[in-house]
Amino acid sequence: MIYAGGCYGGYLAHLIAKIAPHHTNAVIDIACAPLPFFEMFMGRALGHGEFFINTDDFSIHCFTKTFWNENNFTKAHYEIRSLLTPSHLQIQKTHCEHIHYVSYHSSEDEFKTAKDKKLLYEIYEKMGFKAKLHLAKKEDIDHKIIRDLTHGGISNHRVFLKELPLLLKDFERGKFPLQNASISYPCEDKTFIFKDEGNAYTLRIR
Repeated sequence: MIYAGGCYGGYLAHLIAKIAPHHTNAVIDIACAPLPFFEMFMGRALGHGEFFINTDDFSIHCFTKTFWNENNFTKAHYEIRSLLTPSHLQIQKTHCEHIHYVSYHSSEDEFKTAKDKKLLYEIYEKMGFKAKLHLAKKEDIDHKIIRDLTHGGISNHRVFLKELPLLLKDFERGKFPLQNASISYPCEDKTFIFKDEGNAYTLRIR
């Protein structure tokens, strides 16, 4: 399977590769943040909107309905969602080395995530993953794939059109049998176990 997305969709593509590597062949990402924002889980408690609707007259701060709060969203819950948890990257090394990672990110992303993305892909490469980060700079603006250096300035559609055929060509002679497997991540006082059980992919927390 090839998972692809922009921003939060790109983050989810990376997260799927982390928790279900035996069901992942490649990730194509545009502008995802490797570290989750607390606003995604506790925006209401922090007084920050999780997303915004802006018009000429209004700026509406919106919140999703969530069961997370400052009492039940622990460090363990954050670590399992982070793409930069060091111990988890070591576990990924033995399970995810077959995965191809391709990412596009603005060096001037206004959410200040370029440094984290650069670090993540440097680690991927040092660990032997097939990983390539296109960190866009001013000279890379072509008004096609790279329209500008804002968070939304890279075209998801054009990146997919460019990168997907290249990945499919790499995979055209490969064999990808379905696997029943599992992967476990220790986090503080918990262990998150992801595994195939029958027709379902399950999570057990111990």
